[in-house]
Amino acid sequence: MHTVEIAGLRKVYGKFHALKGIDLKLEPGLFGLLGPNGAGKTTLMQIVCTLLDFDAGQVLVHGLDLRKEGHLIRGLLGYLPQHFNLPTQFTGKEFLHYAASMKGLSDRRERQQQVERVLQEVNLQDEANKRVKGYSGGMKRRLGIAQALLGDPKLIIVDEPTAGLDPAERIRFRNLIARLSAERTILLSTHIVSDIEASCDQAAVLLRGELKFQGSLQELAAKAEGLVYEAIVPANRYEEIEKEHTIIASRKEHSDLILRILAGAPPLQGAELVKPVVEDGYMSILRGMEHV
Repeated sequence: MHTVEIAGLRKVYGKFHALKGIDLKLEPGLFGLLGPNGAGKTTLMQIVCTLLDFDAGQVLVHGLDLRKEGHLIRGLLGYLPQHFNLPTQFTGKEFLHYAASMKGLSDRRERQQQVERVLQEVNLQDEANKRVKGYSGGMKRRLGIAQALLGDPKLIIVDEPTAGLDPAERIRFRNLIARLSAERTILLSTHIVSDIEASCDQAAVLLRGELKFQGSLQELAAKAEGLVYEAIVPANRYEEIEKEHTIIASRKEHSDLILRILAGAPPLQGAELVKPVVEDGYMSILRGMEHV
């Protein structure tokens, strides 16, 4: 059974259509939701988390209808929003005890066991008695995941989890999320393609409130088949070329640049067609150039 089934989901703010008839199905494991800022990702996640009403469509979570059984669905959910304000005067352990109480874990022994378990799962047991104000950005994100794990949820939703983290903390967080997804469904929303590429098997792309893609990462990369070229050019030509073509990536080689360009035909003399990767497929969808 699918963990989440969404059909014809619509959300309107006045004249602005935030979600335009979304159909989406999630299975157990780690699922990536890609899209630029303003695509509708946060709106979609807040609806699934029962935090926001919707105007049309249906959302089922583990077979429960969100409109009729939202109170039951909340017991299956863990949520880490993009902006997660932590009480800095608490220690990590004190905060988790507070969060567990808010989730209805009134039995002290059970609450203690769950707090200890989630601290171990996110590898914060050695910092549990330190005040949150002394935590690094990565430690705060891990503490956020720890509170989402309280109550042993079947579905965890995480919004832009690596924004603002340094590269080492980003890698640690990705590995943590991948490990946790072995026993549950995790929906990871981001605009950072490398977060999806490093961890997820399946992904979807939202753009201006519309679902533009759902499938495997291999299928996403294939959207740019026949559209990605590499060319070696003098470094001083970058701005000139950027005005006429979509440059996906560049890297320096001696005094030249190797440009990765999205184009329907060879963009420059000597440009060679190359095998696309996930970011190429994503960019082809954003530019409306994807291979059908």
